[in-house]
Amino acid sequence: DILKSSTNGTFNLILMDLRMPVMDGLEATKIIKNELKLDIPVVALTADSSDAIKSECEIIGFDAFQNKPMKRNDLKKVLNDFTGYAVK
Repeated sequence: DILKSSTNGTFNLILMDLRMPVMDGLEATKIIKNELKLDIPVVALTADSSDAIKSECEIIGFDAFQNKPMKRNDLKKVLNDFTGYAVK
């Protein structure tokens, strides 16, 4: 709901958990990318590292894929890569 009322530039990055109770991250990202047409990088977060889920994320349009638990250095790299902010 919050993204429906936002415009491009409101958010710099979305870290999307694929397993959520009401709507999973796959469906939420389809809406963000295809219906809302927001140009916000979306990074998939999941404990499922199977090739099938990675492939599905790529097809849907996720900008990156990260396994959980996410290591601190991986988070720093994602933040730097997608926002340009250097995190110490």
